[in-house]
Amino acid sequence: MAEPRLPAGEYYGERHLCRGLLGLSLTECRYGARAATPTHAHAHAFFSYVAGGHYEEMRGGSAQLCLAPAVLFHPPGEVHSDQFGENGGVVLSAELTPSWVARHTGAAVPHGPATFGQGPPCALMARIHQELRYWDEVAPLAAEGLMLQLLAAVARAGAVAKEKGKPQWLRRVLEMLEARFTETLSLANLAEEAGVHPSHLLRVFRMREGCTPAEFVRRRRIAFACRRLSDTREPLVAIALAAGFADQSHFCRVFRRQMGIPPTAYRAAVSAR
Repeated sequence: MAEPRLPAGEYYGERHLCRGLLGLSLTECRYGARAATPTHAHAHAFFSYVAGGHYEEMRGGSAQLCLAPAVLFHPPGEVHSDQFGENGGVVLSAELTPSWVARHTGAAVPHGPATFGQGPPCALMARIHQELRYWDEVAPLAAEGLMLQLLAAVARAGAVAKEKGKPQWLRRVLEMLEARFTETLSLANLAEEAGVHPSHLLRVFRMREGCTPAEFVRRRRIAFACRRLSDTREPLVAIALAAGFADQSHFCRVFRRQMGIPPTAYRAAVSAR
């Protein structure tokens, strides 16, 4: 049986705010603790902005941890499902119908899925969310303009990646961070590996990856800790040290800031499922 395909503006969460702009649909949905959506698809392309909480999304045969703030793009018909954490979540969706795209000549809608953890896409979706929350007579014009800016920012990022490719030194830095995220690495260490100036490394890394090296490492450590909390009964201090944190207290502070709940609550929620 084929997965259900939802029409424009329809989502499994509790719709809190919703506005339609001649083919552009803006919807804020709220999801309760440990809420889960069935495997499904949407009729139209849409951006999701994780404004609060976190969830794990299954798409393309792999799982992705989506932490606020983050922006995800889903092409039409993409099959996925979501599992929210202990604190639930708040997600703004901006759905683009073919009629809206046709009205805006040159609006380049991405062809495949994409995720942005920082940078212009997150900032622009946050501003669209603000317009939705404080709607007035000029909000439709503002929201539509911000959406066009978002598409331009995404297209520009894609064009840069296509034309220039990822620098070989950046590939080495990413491989180094993936392999050694539990270690204490400095910007000088990374610059030495890359063979470029630290300021150049930081600027290019942020432009290409949407975050700083420190944020990249922090997300890898938290993802590692989530797997250990889910799959083992190791004490928190052991998980903290294995993930690269100085001690359990530091680990718990970072985990709660990233995930919205302490690691003990996360483990209890996973065990309950």
